[in-house]
Amino acid sequence: MEDLIFFGELPPDVVHGVSISNDINVNILERHFNITKICYDSGYGKESNYNKKFRVLINLIGSMRYAFKKKKEINPTYFYFSLSLTNFGLLRDLVMIVWVKFLFNNMKIVTHVHRGDFHDFFVKSMCRLLLLKTLRKFVQNFIFLSHDNEVGKLLGDDCVHILENVIEEVDESELEPWVKCGENIRLLYFSNIIREKGVFEIISAFRMLSRDFSALELTFCGLPQDASILNEINAASEGLSIEVLEPPVSLACKYNTFRRSDIFILPSHNEGQPLSIIEAMYNGLAVVASDVGYIPEMFDENYAFICKPKNVSSLYDTLKLCIESNYTAIGCENRNYYFQRYSNIRHEEKIKEIFEV
Repeated sequence: MEDLIFFGELPPDVVHGVSISNDINVNILERHFNITKICYDSGYGKESNYNKKFRVLINLIGSMRYAFKKKKEINPTYFYFSLSLTNFGLLRDLVMIVWVKFLFNNMKIVTHVHRGDFHDFFVKSMCRLLLLKTLRKFVQNFIFLSHDNEVGKLLGDDCVHILENVIEEVDESELEPWVKCGENIRLLYFSNIIREKGVFEIISAFRMLSRDFSALELTFCGLPQDASILNEINAASEGLSIEVLEPPVSLACKYNTFRRSDIFILPSHNEGQPLSIIEAMYNGLAVVASDVGYIPEMFDENYAFICKPKNVSSLYDTLKLCIESNYTAIGCENRNYYFQRYSNIRHEEKIKEIFEV
């Protein structure tokens, strides 16, 4: 098999949507390549910006040394990395690309972009645009989560590939059947617990919904950004049927948490193509999410349960509409749509096309 270098974040050192997606893609590529993994930890959710920059610098030096040590052992066909979402991280990516191109001359470079507002993010900043244009000189293939005409104009259609995010599927024998437990309607938020995901908008909308529907439950499941946000959630949730859970360890337990729920909620302020929405679709839930990034494009064009971001009234109206609709049937439709568009089989076929295997 040919060699491939992966450069990026992976679990268990870093756990978020991008690192999980990286892990699944690397596992697929390992069936076709001998992979050298050069991993780093950006300090996501852990440190001040100053400490994050210092961490990035130290990681970069270590990554460059490791690549140099591997020079005599491998002859990579590809260098595959996730494009950073910060100025300092982009500079890190550029330095690493120049370094590996120096070490391994005949290598193709592929970058994976996990950002829904890619065009605006780069065009509105001269610094980022300059870094992107410099990166374009070295990168042969850009992988995006969804089609965007403006991206094609910016980079050139010949280098753009579309690859939707993917989740790990589980044998149905390991999962609970879909059984309605009691009369309550169960709402679920399952992601890292941070303000930018709209957690406080959820609580405000849930308080309004509780006046309209007596049998409602809300569960937050995820890792908190810090201890203070849990205290704020507890204070804001007073008098409401809300619980906060740590995420399950096993994937089967995680998916069973989805299957015990009826409606999944994600009113984020900014997203690319959230894995949690794909997980909710796979597990047969109706989904209420915000109109940011590629979220509206993740569903059938007639999907009615997309709300405005940072808008409690819109979230309330959309949740109310979903509850008053046949949310069980909506969940079944979402699961069918998952297998049409996001299944592991389809994903691997697309990866093999991009990496020409």
